[in-house]
Amino acid sequence: KATVSVLYCRSITMTGITLKVLYLIIVTSLVMILLRKDDCHRQRRELLQAIAKREDEVYKEELRRFLHPNTTSAAVPQMKKDTKMSFEDEVREKWKRSAGLYQDKNLHPEFKNVVMVTMVNYAYEEMFENWKCHAHKHGLDFMVLAFDQNATKFMGNEKSIQLPGIETTEQIKLNSNRFNIMGCQKVDALIAFLEVGADVIIIDADCVFKEDPFPFFKDALQYDFVYQSNHPECQELPSDPKKMDPACFLLNSGFYYASSRNQELLNFFKKAMKSCYAHANSPNLSPSDGAGDQRAIQRAFNEELNMNPHFYGAWDSKLKTLPAVWKPIYNLEPPSFFKSARFCQQPSDVQLPSPTFEYCVLNPQLFPAGKHKVKKHDEIVAFHANHLPGGIERKKKQLAKKWCLGR
Repeated sequence: KATVSVLYCRSITMTGITLKVLYLIIVTSLVMILLRKDDCHRQRRELLQAIAKREDEVYKEELRRFLHPNTTSAAVPQMKKDTKMSFEDEVREKWKRSAGLYQDKNLHPEFKNVVMVTMVNYAYEEMFENWKCHAHKHGLDFMVLAFDQNATKFMGNEKSIQLPGIETTEQIKLNSNRFNIMGCQKVDALIAFLEVGADVIIIDADCVFKEDPFPFFKDALQYDFVYQSNHPECQELPSDPKKMDPACFLLNSGFYYASSRNQELLNFFKKAMKSCYAHANSPNLSPSDGAGDQRAIQRAFNEELNMNPHFYGAWDSKLKTLPAVWKPIYNLEPPSFFKSARFCQQPSDVQLPSPTFEYCVLNPQLFPAGKHKVKKHDEIVAFHANHLPGGIERKKKQLAKKWCLGR
């Protein structure tokens, strides 16, 4: 009995020891898991911080390169491209292939120096295919600027050029730093086209042609700058320019025409580009002072016409604070690049100091943006499905019957 009792006690003792060992093993394992998890979180944080730091350095390098083009920097190198040619050299070599606006280059010789340019990244491939479908229906020719190598590959190299700087493959959140940089890249590209003598129609891939735009583009050739209205309160263009709604001065950078005939307009866009990059990393700004190509061009436009540079106007616009009646603007003052300006509805027989900034806005009933109230839908020439943040499926809903693929 004594032996059994001793063995029993030893058994209990061993069991206790075993339980303690198991407990220690379990506790140690849990601690190791937690430490590993914490280490993973730490590594993830460090990785994200490194990525953010790198992106910030790239943004700063983009800004430095355009604000101080003649200086050198040891910042993060730019993305390498497959081709050894610079972006400007590619523009110089390729733009003539698409110039003429139409695939039949003998159809409208007056467009011999006009090239239509759209932009796309790989995430919006289907959106681009829809845009191309509409363009080809009307025999239009164009060039494509790609934000990433994948987009360049699926479009082919003959009439596409990859934009320099940061590659953007995925869908980008509206008004994010990356989104704003993409807008600045558009203005930078426009300048490259203007410098080689191309007259440029910039058009986003969510702006589709319902009809042949020939008559309207032909009229645009007589102006330096023609833009699509961005504000829904701009409903029509009155015959008397004094009755012009101030909302019609709010432009949309997703559809406009720029002429290369004046060095002053080139300087105008260079000013807008510097403003664009300068604001690209500036958060929490008011709509008028915000980032992106549209606001940058709007600021330059306002200053050129001696208007309040803060006149931008979101949907809850401050138009009530502006003059109810638009006053014709003729003589300009510094810092304008032009010496005078003439809106397309103003009398052309008035002699103005040269160079004159000739500009116009597309009729919003024929070229509506997403929020314009169109009176006769069968008269629409081109529809811009903007003012709808989100992916391609939401764009499809807004384009509705204007979706071309599969038809």
